[in-house]
Amino acid sequence: MIYAILSGKGGVGKTTLTANLGILASRLGKRTLLVDADLASGNLALYLGVKEPRKTLHELLAGGKDFNSCIYSLSEKLDLLPSGLSLKGFLKAEVGDLPKVLKKVSKGYEVVFLDTPPGISRNTIIPLRCAESVILVTTPDTPSVTVTLKAKAIASMLDKNIAGAVVNRVRRGLFGERDQPLQTAKQLGTEILGVLPEEPKMRDLVERGKPIVLADPKSPASRALREISLKLLGAKKGG
Repeated sequence: MIYAILSGKGGVGKTTLTANLGILASRLGKRTLLVDADLASGNLALYLGVKEPRKTLHELLAGGKDFNSCIYSLSEKLDLLPSGLSLKGFLKAEVGDLPKVLKKVSKGYEVVFLDTPPGISRNTIIPLRCAESVILVTTPDTPSVTVTLKAKAIASMLDKNIAGAVVNRVRRGLFGERDQPLQTAKQLGTEILGVLPEEPKMRDLVERGKPIVLADPKSPASRALREISLKLLGAKKGG
């Protein structure tokens, strides 16, 4: 199954979700591939502690044939196809070849997560076309929900299954904010896969390349992420 992680805007936690879901899927025994499909400004590799990957998706989209050198093994069942960080590599990459490249690299994997670019553009729609199902990511504020609705509409126009939405950075304990996820669900008109609480340490963990499910597996955010992975992948809690 190929999932596109989609949001209407940046800064909502899309890449964080991609990294952590990939780890959890692999721990559920699924052979998993993470693909950074944000060709212009992708940094999924940094979130996973892979600094300055030498070979990336940019090379494959510029006609490169050495697929194996562009895929990085993170654990026994988890691999990463990163995006490059250089402007030169981005300018050489032909985004229109992405479906062909993904078709080849995804063989042998049970689960593929595509970290898509923020916003709605050709660079977002092309990887979205490659997906079988879409996971929406939003924060509970109105601007984020509004643009996520637009992203959902595009996915629906492309006849993509909407697996559900993840509401990120939900603050606890303030008056009225316990209803945020319910209000967001009503606005989006889709199933809420899970709610991730605001996590103050998340920024520091990103800087260190330490996904929270590894760095702090007992945190509320990690527990919520595990619930999302179980719901998404159809696994039983004891599995």
